[in-house]
Amino acid sequence: MPAGIVNAEAHSLMTEGRLATKNEIKNSVATLAVSGGLMGAVNIGHEYIKPSSGIRGVRTLDDMTKLADGTRAANYEQLSGSLNLPERNHARLFQSTARQLDGSVLSGREKVLIARGHRDLVDSFEQLKPVGPTVTIYGSARLSENSFAYQRARYTAGKLAENGWAIMTGGGEKGIMRAANQGAFEAGGKSIGVNVELPFEQKPNPFQTISLEHKNFFTRKEALRKADAFIVEEGGLGTLDEAMEVLTLAQTGKIQKTPPIFFVGRQTYQPVEELLNRLVKHGTVSRDDLKLFRIVDDPNEIVRELSAAK
Repeated sequence: MPAGIVNAEAHSLMTEGRLATKNEIKNSVATLAVSGGLMGAVNIGHEYIKPSSGIRGVRTLDDMTKLADGTRAANYEQLSGSLNLPERNHARLFQSTARQLDGSVLSGREKVLIARGHRDLVDSFEQLKPVGPTVTIYGSARLSENSFAYQRARYTAGKLAENGWAIMTGGGEKGIMRAANQGAFEAGGKSIGVNVELPFEQKPNPFQTISLEHKNFFTRKEALRKADAFIVEEGGLGTLDEAMEVLTLAQTGKIQKTPPIFFVGRQTYQPVEELLNRLVKHGTVSRDDLKLFRIVDDPNEIVRELSAAK
């Protein structure tokens, strides 16, 4: 308030040679109040919003380094000397599961989890071994038969089956899994479902020529990755989880031969590509990693490419 009055009086004396009127003082006070508020907001925004670190008072690399250094409890030499890492016992890795579990301190529930996982993987891998070229199709279980994505997945699977590809899905009774198995079945091809017991997804769809039963997600996902190509249709959290895991395994070389990976629907998956491009700029993703997958709208592109590669 005093600053507004002084400012009005000074301006009036210098320009008019007189004292300021009440209206001039009122306008000066209001102007300075608004200006002060804006400047305060800018300062607050700079303090709380601008820092990319998200930490108040940390704006530069030096600031962040000093803050991180404050958490260091020991130097690297001291730390590595205290770890006492055991040597890998390769012989033990190949002992029978039963023998390992018998002498284990694990709980009964944990032993059952491991034993079932071992059994489900052995059963699935044995049945998949003679199948031939296989494509796994991921997608949502929530899409109805009258959705565009459902019929697109059905068509894609049918055309691939006609060209000698086995089609593998999660085996669910609804959505993209059902659509892909249906398309392969109707085309007279091999239609594989990797079924898992879930409260909301208990029944396998009826379009499977090979049904693989799994108790747990982690073994089911491993079986679904025993494919030569992958198609990611419309989906939600589960589909994104499976797709990102396949990309990670391809990027790290954990899948022997880098497989073709297709995301179907640019409108849906363009944001995924944009996110990965942003991570490239941050240096956390290599630009070459973007070559691991393609986004397509026309399923015939997938059919042509995979048919030529088979």
